[in-house]
Amino acid sequence: MELLIIILGLVAVATNVIMDELDFHYDRFFKKLIPKKWDSWWNPSVSWRNKYIAKSRFLTFIFSTLLSFCTDAWHFFKALFLSSIALIVLLLENSALKWWQYGIELIAIGLCWGIVWELINGIIGAISDKLKN
Repeated sequence: MELLIIILGLVAVATNVIMDELDFHYDRFFKKLIPKKWDSWWNPSVSWRNKYIAKSRFLTFIFSTLLSFCTDAWHFFKALFLSSIALIVLLLENSALKWWQYGIELIAIGLCWGIVWELINGIIGAISDKLKN
């Protein structure tokens, strides 16, 4: 159990570094490593568009919320980061669960996280829209 927690901690740190590199230093490392044809998934300056599906408000909603981790590298690594942290907490809280019970709890935590994130993001968006005027 301790080894798994250490591995998850290392995954959390590594994915956090990758997110920072993608966001703030893409040209320094990833641009040199990743072929240009994959920029639409790796390069945050263009990959953010993958969430917005033309002419489909439903798909845009799904890919900008529940499935955002499928749309670009940054969100994929953020999902791994958050999942690693959540699993560490779950393992420390109760190490007697079966693997599928951790999966259910992880999904529940992810849904709660997403709902709260959307709520706070919506509030900040509404306030910022009022501040423009």
